[in-house]
Amino acid sequence: MKKMKVAINENLRRYILTERQTVSLAEADLTEVSAVVFDDKDAPKWIQAVRETGFNIPTFVVHSADHSLTDSVLGKVRGIFNYDLTNAALYGRQVDSIAQEYEDKLLPPFFGSLEKYVAQGYTQFDCPGHQGGEYYRRHPAGREFYDFFGENVFRSDLCNADVSMGDLLIHEGAPCEAQKAAAKAYNADKTYFVLNGTSASNKVVLNAVLAPGDLVLFDRNNHKSNHHGALIQAGATPVYLETARNPYGFIGGIDAHCFDEEYLRNLVKEVAPAKAKAKRPFRLAVIQLGTYDGTIYNARQVVDRIGHLCDYILFDSAWVGYEQFIPMMKDCSPMLLDLGPDDPGIFVTQSVHKQQAGFSQTSQIHKKDRHIKGQDRYVPHKRLNNAFMMHASTSPFYPLFAALDVNAKMNDGESGRAIWRDCVNVVIEARKLILRNCRYIRPFVPPVVDGVRWEDNDTQRIASDLRFFQFKPGEKWHAFEGYGENQYFVDPCKLLLTTPGINTATGEYEDFGVPATILANFLRQNSIVPEKCDLNSILFLMTPAENIAKMERL
Repeated sequence: MKKMKVAINENLRRYILTERQTVSLAEADLTEVSAVVFDDKDAPKWIQAVRETGFNIPTFVVHSADHSLTDSVLGKVRGIFNYDLTNAALYGRQVDSIAQEYEDKLLPPFFGSLEKYVAQGYTQFDCPGHQGGEYYRRHPAGREFYDFFGENVFRSDLCNADVSMGDLLIHEGAPCEAQKAAAKAYNADKTYFVLNGTSASNKVVLNAVLAPGDLVLFDRNNHKSNHHGALIQAGATPVYLETARNPYGFIGGIDAHCFDEEYLRNLVKEVAPAKAKAKRPFRLAVIQLGTYDGTIYNARQVVDRIGHLCDYILFDSAWVGYEQFIPMMKDCSPMLLDLGPDDPGIFVTQSVHKQQAGFSQTSQIHKKDRHIKGQDRYVPHKRLNNAFMMHASTSPFYPLFAALDVNAKMNDGESGRAIWRDCVNVVIEARKLILRNCRYIRPFVPPVVDGVRWEDNDTQRIASDLRFFQFKPGEKWHAFEGYGENQYFVDPCKLLLTTPGINTATGEYEDFGVPATILANFLRQNSIVPEKCDLNSILFLMTPAENIAKMERL
């Protein structure tokens, strides 16, 4: 990778003679720097600012020799310099050395290896046939195609003919290290990168776990890939769980009564009487952790209520995946659950390309089942990987794999929590703007919490209290029926807006209404692209890509 910059106070440049490009600290983008230098006067402010990014950028302080630094500064900087021009070159070398350490550790395993490989400039006589883009440059249309995407995407489109980049199918070398790093970031025992979407991820899990004759507890909201993988390919027998809709037609969660053991065993009697009294009648439960319309499940409740009836639970998290990086969503993250030998094994599939940092088609499977290893119901790596190889291409696109690698790096640790904290704050402010300025369009959140209008509450309070997003049973603003206490909430990162036309208290159409299709077309005509619209609702997906200016334009 190219050398990054050093962010430094303007008045300190002559005291630090670094080989790197320097930028003004006040104007620096901290994603582009590998060292930060400030004076003792501003030390507490900049130490805090750097810490909040979670990037662990090394910091340095320049101070006068006639007074001592405070303990709070001493323990939080990598270097301390004096206002001494005779040592400016020495100080610069020290900054450069530590900056290089930071840069060497910055990139995740696979992307770092891929960048180094491309930099070597190998002569190719292997697949793919464009061989670094050279073929495209033989024709005007191909040349435009090459120039549009840029050289690196072609140079990094490799095959496994050169073993130095490892193997993506049997998980050797840098690909293996990348998936191990992702497992750590997401609190999984193992993670598998999948390059043809969560439709494939679901089928991998379902084909590995299920066989003809197995019972699968099946969420009626499940994506068609779960139908294909569990019911058609694996030949398992479904026991369906009823799901809710509200007057807007929003896709809701499973009805609370469906998690009752007696109710479920009675359903088993209808399709497989011999298993009705089995300790664990279900080989697998397949649950949508989050629906397209932003209903999020409480994973802790799901495991507590039906986990003892299932060998495994697959949480299809195609429309979420970031829940463990947002503290108030902790209980909806299957990966953060403390599990023991009597609990089910857990699989989570995630569409990284939907609201995380992934190219289209990027997906991942998380396996969390170490707590049942050695039991007959345990699914070993070899069995899962056989299913993985059945659904994976033998010609994977390396940039897709690299995107998954970088996504895990970005979300790991404090930096991940910081970027998602910013995202939640931005979308809360956006909801407040709409509530205060729009007459007919309304965010899908409770109108009042604790007797105070939603928009009149402090942003930080909203961002840390799930009550501002919960579906309380019986409340008419959401009008979902059949829910239990603390069972579901609306995803803070899905900006779901409703338009006039439906009375949620009665479920009837009103005399006046604004079909959301009109709003969606108006927005597209003004160069704003929503995710989708239904009859009287419109959805915008919120990610760390958002900022206040972008939301104000909306």
